[in-house]
Amino acid sequence: MFPSSLQDFQENRNSSPYAAKLGHYTGLAMEVVNLAKECRLPMLLPISMYYCAVMRLEHILDGVVVAHDDGTSRKVDLDWPEKRAIILGKRALNYRARTNLFGFLLTSAPPAPTLPNNPSSSGCAIPQRCETGKLKWLRQMEPLLSGDKCGPLHMQFEWTRYSADVCTYCVMDGKNKYREGLKKSWEELPSVFELEPWDILKTESLDQ
Repeated sequence: MFPSSLQDFQENRNSSPYAAKLGHYTGLAMEVVNLAKECRLPMLLPISMYYCAVMRLEHILDGVVVAHDDGTSRKVDLDWPEKRAIILGKRALNYRARTNLFGFLLTSAPPAPTLPNNPSSSGCAIPQRCETGKLKWLRQMEPLLSGDKCGPLHMQFEWTRYSADVCTYCVMDGKNKYREGLKKSWEELPSVFELEPWDILKTESLDQ
């Protein structure tokens, strides 16, 4: 549920128990952060802190009150070092979503060669139209990319609609850059929260 690999994250993020628990229990990610510290399992920290970072800012600052079936309640909160890292990480996540995942909207694809018998798949077939299309989608994405709950690991893109505004080459080029950007965002996730790289976190967890 709080994986340490991108493949596991992608396989589990849409499963119904996973989505239900995160959706109905706001404090779950905070609980995992605290548990990871207490049990010295640092490989759980990047993804649990990521889920905290896409929470509302007031929940990060003030904690979350959890109600139980017996009518009692308790507060789930984080220590200040984790709060600081998560709040600062929000801006870093926004930046990575904009540059790693959707950087293809900010760049121009190489134009297709105009040589005879050269397939258009070797470059952008209609540069002016594609530039206009990318700008249109960048404007549409802007509120999400600058929002309080921007998280590059679970952001989706409407490729079918996008394909109506750009050429086939630019769609494929965008998908390739999006996939590479997702991998890069995962690799950089620990550094977003001032943690050691994944391999060190995993080694430290296995040594416990």
